[in-house]
Amino acid sequence: MAKITAIRVQASNASRANVFLDGEYAFSLHIDLAIGLRIDQELTEPQIAELRRQDAREIAYGRALHYLSFRPRSEREVARYLAGKGVDDEADVEAVLERLRLAGLVDDRDFARFWVGSREGGRPKGIYALRSELRLK
Repeated sequence: MAKITAIRVQASNASRANVFLDGEYAFSLHIDLAIGLRIDQELTEPQIAELRRQDAREIAYGRALHYLSFRPRSEREVARYLAGKGVDDEADVEAVLERLRLAGLVDDRDFARFWVGSREGGRPKGIYALRSELRLK
């Protein structure tokens, strides 16, 4: 068991907080996760591991939001992007995708409509070529 002795918002990133256990820096967390912690709270190793796992999901979600900010993406594109950014756990990728689906930020049908519309306006292709491109996406 380790006792939380301090929780400090990072000077360079206000969306993250540093957590100190037994007087020493231990790890940083997304501020939303750190809000649930309190000074003198004792944490077990499994609790610390769970906090770190939740923080990794928050980081992955932030990366996915950034990736989606440029143009709509398919679920497969987002999953590939996250894997390329080091999100190895399939459960974490699926949790991020589910959160994006619930927020209405990822929808493969909407993406297909967007893709076909943009291809018709820019570089028109036949139906078979579009189907092939969509399968890859």
